[in-house]
Amino acid sequence: MSTERGATPERGASPEDGASLEDGASPGGGTSALSGRRADGGARRAPGLDSAGASRFPRLFWAVVAVLVLAVGGLTAATVAKGPRVASLEVSTDGVVERDGSRARLHLDQALEPDALDRVRVAPDAPHTAELDGGVLTVTFTDTLRYATRYEIGIDDARSAATGSAADVSASFTTKDPDLFTLDRTADDPSQPDAVRVRPLSGGDARVLVTADRIQDYAVVGPVLVVVTIEPDDTNLLRTVTLDTGSEGVIPLPGPGTVRELHSSPEKGVLGWTFTGQAPSGPLDRALYSYDLTDQKAEAVPVLGIDGGPLRARDWMFVPGTTSVVTHSLDDTVLLLDLLTPGSISPLGQHAELRGFVPGANRLVVADPESGSLIDLADGSVETLALPPADVSATASPVQILLLDSGSYVELEAEYAPETGATQYSVVRVDASGTSEVFRTSPTGRIRGVCLSPNGQYLAVETVSVEGRPDDYPGEPGFSATSTVLVDLGTGDTARSVNGRSRDWCA
Repeated sequence: MSTERGATPERGASPEDGASLEDGASPGGGTSALSGRRADGGARRAPGLDSAGASRFPRLFWAVVAVLVLAVGGLTAATVAKGPRVASLEVSTDGVVERDGSRARLHLDQALEPDALDRVRVAPDAPHTAELDGGVLTVTFTDTLRYATRYEIGIDDARSAATGSAADVSASFTTKDPDLFTLDRTADDPSQPDAVRVRPLSGGDARVLVTADRIQDYAVVGPVLVVVTIEPDDTNLLRTVTLDTGSEGVIPLPGPGTVRELHSSPEKGVLGWTFTGQAPSGPLDRALYSYDLTDQKAEAVPVLGIDGGPLRARDWMFVPGTTSVVTHSLDDTVLLLDLLTPGSISPLGQHAELRGFVPGANRLVVADPESGSLIDLADGSVETLALPPADVSATASPVQILLLDSGSYVELEAEYAPETGATQYSVVRVDASGTSEVFRTSPTGRIRGVCLSPNGQYLAVETVSVEGRPDDYPGEPGFSATSTVLVDLGTGDTARSVNGRSRDWCA
């Protein structure tokens, strides 16, 4: 009891008192019989409490420090042993199938030794160049890549510039699988309306986007489908369908008349067409108009020529991925202009025919009676084409030519057989190695035209079977029983065929 009462004075003891108790001496100078007990009956203390705690603390501290040092050392060793790792991959899965020279950047968690460039790989194989800046590998693809394809970029035995450790690193991406739109006309069954359908290019079920009694043409403008319908009086209307909601609208024309040469820049949301008919300013003949679907207050705008008047075009097309267009006037003058920048007009000379663009590049193909040429729109330079001749039958006649690059092309051939009165259609590919056939119809079938996919991977062949009937649509007549055969120019595969005509690659 007295010991418990003596606890209070102990908590109030002065430092001097505490020092004497630690030495075992009583306040009066006597020595306690039990170390840690106050001689005057104060509170007990654990024997050696202060001295033992003081001695254990340094040992505990250094033990913890040692553990931390070992842990940090272990982590450092583990990091060194792992070698470089991929932090992220930066690539536009749309851009690599639309334009030559697109890039992919592989970001690593540490800088690499320069010799890593010797072991860069791309699978499946695609022509490329590579640059290394510390821990960033930039791969530039020479050509457009294939649709819906998984590509892997890697470095074997990538060695860290800081630690010398090495590891194999890689990352992959899958290119865009675009939608394929087709127009299916049903002249053989008047009870059925025409329809525009869509399906994934890689395969899958088709779904109907819009139907109408007579659909002349269509164009895809980003999230909007624009359809040209033929009215009972044979004039045209421009109708719109929003792809995700199905909401419909109408683009006002200058007046009653006809629409031809409908084209679009899907990436930029801009549409254009030529109009023939009556406008408030007077009659128009093949006047070029533009419409910006990204502007909610937009209206059809006449495109003006160098003289300030309406620009008349017998043919025209968008420069891929831009709002710029190339027009072919009635006097064979070729112009480059921007639909959204009035007055920006650059003459490109006079040429007999426009033949589109080289896939993946802004190089315009033009034809003249003596030769063809490539016009590089980036610098205006002109390259005269010296293409190898097609090795085909002497009775075959060229119907259409599509340039693949400056040294190769595909050609649609028609061979008439006088003894039977039949015409056999085929498509050949011509390059420095020779001529090879890529597609041939049945003896009773027909080919109406061919188009290249924007990346040059596929050739869309518009075929009409023997039971096809003409629809007699004004301006752009077609046939029932029309299908589009997709020819993979890389593999030669012709297994895919879809009903209808694919217009979005032929613009």
